[in-house]
Amino acid sequence: MKIKIAKEIELPTDAVTQTFAEIGRKGAGKTYLASMIAEQMLDIQAQIIVIDPIGNWWGLRVNADGESRGKDIFVIGGSNGDTPLSPEAGKDTAKILAEKNISVVLDISEFRKNERKKFVTDFAEEFYHLKKKNPTPVHIFLEEAQKFVPQSVQKDEARMLGAWEDIVRLGRNCGIGCSLISQRPQSVNKEVLSQVECLCVLQITGLHERKALEEWVKEAGEDRKIIGELPGLKTGEGYVWSPAWLRVFKRVNFSKKTTLDTSKTPELGKATKVAKLSKIDIEKLQSYMTEVIDRAQKELREIKDYKAEILRLNIELKKRPIETKLKEVIKIDEKAIERSKIEGFNECKKQMMEEINFLRKENILLIKRDEKIAEILKVPLPPRPEYNLQEIKPTPFKSNLKVPEKELTPEEIIKKQTQEFFKGSEIELALKKYG
Repeated sequence: MKIKIAKEIELPTDAVTQTFAEIGRKGAGKTYLASMIAEQMLDIQAQIIVIDPIGNWWGLRVNADGESRGKDIFVIGGSNGDTPLSPEAGKDTAKILAEKNISVVLDISEFRKNERKKFVTDFAEEFYHLKKKNPTPVHIFLEEAQKFVPQSVQKDEARMLGAWEDIVRLGRNCGIGCSLISQRPQSVNKEVLSQVECLCVLQITGLHERKALEEWVKEAGEDRKIIGELPGLKTGEGYVWSPAWLRVFKRVNFSKKTTLDTSKTPELGKATKVAKLSKIDIEKLQSYMTEVIDRAQKELREIKDYKAEILRLNIELKKRPIETKLKEVIKIDEKAIERSKIEGFNECKKQMMEEINFLRKENILLIKRDEKIAEILKVPLPPRPEYNLQEIKPTPFKSNLKVPEKELTPEEIIKKQTQEFFKGSEIELALKKYG
């Protein structure tokens, strides 16, 4: 059981769990090469998963003549899919593919950019997590790899890059191999590209693309002058570098496919005949995916309903006249000031009386001492005045002072009323989650 990618090179079956990179300019045959490898992995009963943002990989299920049946693989999503795919179904799809040994093409070509990022990020995180618990051989083909493991990472792409970096760097420990397919190696994250065990390079003409490969070739210990030969390669011809795994460095003509070449540019006046999967296969796939699709579509409908309701409320609130809240002017209240003075005086008087009572007790001892001395000296005692503080009763008074409320902007009023409307409901959770 070998995977013959060229007349001179046969890959062992552990290629399923290795990391490849298929690099070449547009039209040079990189997708053709990757799908040829995928065909042979399917022939040895290996599980493969294709992340297809272009919409070309459905040709695996059709023979090269375009009429008879090709490989046993399901196509989920896209215009040629056997069942639809939802952007919210990334985790659920990963769970099915981690538990069931089925091969699929996940066609995300009809997703918008943010939907594509969400799906592939959720899928990669969940699939890697589940495979750590249940390791089995599987190979993931990542078409247009620079979109998922970019060198220049945007703010909303860090989580996506981290998820796929784990798969490429650590996935082999739990049976996951990966193929990075790209026409722009300079845009593929260098940390990820450095993990590749087998580099297949086809014709490349761009200066930036060749410079990006130069470092990899240098690390592989090969002559970098070979980079200068890349522009002259013919379609389907390329170099295979595998310094550690295969210990191979050869210029070869890659093998031919047995399934339909859907990556080929369509020719004017020629229509492609597509062979459908058998009914039983489609029913099997739908039995796997029905629950996933229903759950994802239900969640999508709920999100749309929540957003529609929020939009309706915002429109309704904007129609209402917004009352302008004027700041209250605080005026000096003479009675309140007088009351504060009285309360302060009485508190001071209380503390002073406590001190005076203490001193009076001390003074009794002094008086007794003086009386004893006066008795001995036969002289009268001087008069001692009593010190009494006048009692002041506070005037009963209730203050009408109010602290002015903060003036809210129209946007803050709308947000506050919307939150109060949904408070305590399930919709409040959706608002927090989806804004």
